[in-house]
Amino acid sequence: MSTLKGILYCVCLVALTQSAWSQSANWGVKAHQPGIPGYMNPKTGAFTARAQTSPRPSPDTTYNIWKGEYQITFSITVKTTTQSGDLVLCSAYVSTDDYDTSTDAAGTGGWDEDAFSTVTPAGTASCTVTIPYEWVLIYPTTDTVYISYEIGLLRGYTFGSTTTVEEYRYSDHTYTNDAAMPANGATTAFTISNLTL
Repeated sequence: MSTLKGILYCVCLVALTQSAWSQSANWGVKAHQPGIPGYMNPKTGAFTARAQTSPRPSPDTTYNIWKGEYQITFSITVKTTTQSGDLVLCSAYVSTDDYDTSTDAAGTGGWDEDAFSTVTPAGTASCTVTIPYEWVLIYPTTDTVYISYEIGLLRGYTFGSTTTVEEYRYSDHTYTNDAAMPANGATTAFTISNLTL
């Protein structure tokens, strides 16, 4: 008799959970919440707002595949006392918001790229960050590019058999908010000098 009660209990439980699960096809999925487009710097918490764009373009719009590469070299003086094994971190962030600046018509939205490299500090440091990109744009001739960077010092800390790498010194900055979009296929190379860690 107790086996029959157990089976009946399981059948009832399954029936009740099925009705609860069927209440929402998107259970646990949050609806899209409108916000302010932009970039949040995870280190400083500073938020850089980006231009609001109007609704998406029509399906018959001409799309352009825009390719290229950024090569950003950093020239750094290291004044912070370092230890053997420390590394200099160089990172760069490049983005664009595709929209028509004269009519505020929407393009394909935001495109974001970032990359980093490391070198060993020796009083001075020079490192190059290479960022290849391939963006789908409607307004490449009027779009602008946002570029920011971060430099820092990394150190590994070992506890038992685990080594953790932490950034113990950093500096970040917005390089430009409105650089012209490079020509399609171009390599854009420049150096950021007079940096100190």
